[in-house]
Amino acid sequence: MSLNILSNQDFVWGLGLILSGVFIAYFAVSHGLEKLKTKPDSEPKDWKAGLWWHILIRWFVPFAGLILLAWWGWLSFTEFTPDQWYNPLAGFSPMTVIIQWGAILAILVIFNKRFSHIAD
Repeated sequence: MSLNILSNQDFVWGLGLILSGVFIAYFAVSHGLEKLKTKPDSEPKDWKAGLWWHILIRWFVPFAGLILLAWWGWLSFTEFTPDQWYNPLAGFSPMTVIIQWGAILAILVIFNKRFSHIAD
């Protein structure tokens, strides 16, 4: 058995983590960073989230995430798989990322009601 499947999964879901970080920062900013800081369990007692935390969440995280995703896109289309970007079986192509994210999204949508009944 080849360990290349682990490289592929690291690639696909590492990008997913970058994207989810950007979304979490967006939702935190749209919800209100001050509201998040004033919730009883939101801030550890050993440190205070000051102005630097606001700057990181509001500006750095989305900017860094978008730069990393743009860099990945540039490398995928020009360096890694320039002639195979559409091939879902190529280990590091943009299409394999889209197919795998789409498969998980489809599974979650299909089983949404069943999963929600388990939580009750």
